Order: sequence, then structure tokens, then C-alpha cells
Amino acid sequence: ELHWTLLWLPLLLTLQLLLMLGAAWFIASLGVFVRDTGQLLGLMLTAWMYLTPIIYPESVVPQRFRPFINANPFTHLIRSYRRIVLEGSMPDWRGLAYFSAFALVCFIFGYWWFARTRRNFADVI
Repeated sequence: ELHWTLLWLPLLLTLQLLLMLGAAWFIASLGVFVRDTGQLLGLMLTAWMYLTPIIYPESVVPQRFRPFINANPFTHLIRSYRRIVLEGSMPDWRGLAYFSAFALVCFIFGYWWFARTRRNFADVI
């Protein structure tokens, strides 16, 4: 069953794109200078996936670990996706604001880092 709340999906995708673009700029630039970035990135993404309630519901997380789960910005994005797509309810606005701030900082920092380091790419490669 399709819900009208799916109309909020472009907002979530845009915020996710901001974060991914900033991360891609940073990681691409870092990969030029640190050759093992790919191996480290694989480990970090795997750990981050398990620290985000993607493959398990938040309800199985013990209460003492909930602050750590809630500190993870992706928890709020996943929560909003679940609400919009599966439950047909509005996104978690407070959590989405937290994720938006995180995504914007990553986007700005990633672009700044890439712009600052790209003039040295030819020297390293």
C-alpha cells in the first residue's frame, strides 16, 4: 500500500546525497594520500552498519546503549525512512534536523578538504 508520506522521500534522499557527496570528496582525496583507505573504509562501514539499526529494530537495543544509538546520525535517517515508507507516518523531524546538520557539515568539510588538497594530487600520483 502506498502512503502519501512517500512525498517526503525526496527530502530524505537529498539530505542523504549531501552527506554522501561530502564523504565521497573527503574519501577520494584521502585515498590519494593514504593508500589503505579502501581497506579501512570497508571495516568502518561494516561497523557503522551494525551500530545503526538497519538490520535490526531499535527495540532490541538495551536501554543502556540507546544514547549511543541515538548519537549516530544515521539512526535518525533510517528511523525517518521507516516511518515514511513502512509506517506511513511523518518523519522524525527532530532526528532529521540532527541528521541534516551532520550532513551539511560533512558536505561543507568534504568540499573544503577536496578543494584544498586537489592541487597536490599530481605530486603524489
